[in-house]
Amino acid sequence: MINLPYWFELQKLRVGRENDRRRKLSDEEINAIIELRASGFSIRKLAKMFKVDRNTIKWHTSPEFRKREYERKRRMNYYYNKEKHRLAVKRYREHLKEIYGLRRCRC
Repeated sequence: MINLPYWFELQKLRVGRENDRRRKLSDEEINAIIELRASGFSIRKLAKMFKVDRNTIKWHTSPEFRKREYERKRRMNYYYNKEKHRLAVKRYREHLKEIYGLRRCRC
């Protein structure tokens, strides 16, 4: 039996922002955080209010923090773990199967 690709693999469909499991905050929550931070709320209070880490709040409200984080990651000499990447891609494909269905392409 030939193992045919799933139809979503041929169509190059993506998860999208609303189904992305990496996102902890929606666009509306991010806008609310930015407004509340500008009005004087502390980072700790906002983190507790939205149930996220303080660094998440800093990431969305401080461009300097984001720049420092990119530089820190670059200096860390990132190591590519092939097995970890394989498992992440597998989980991503399974998530796509849940969203779009399990149909196989009969090309």
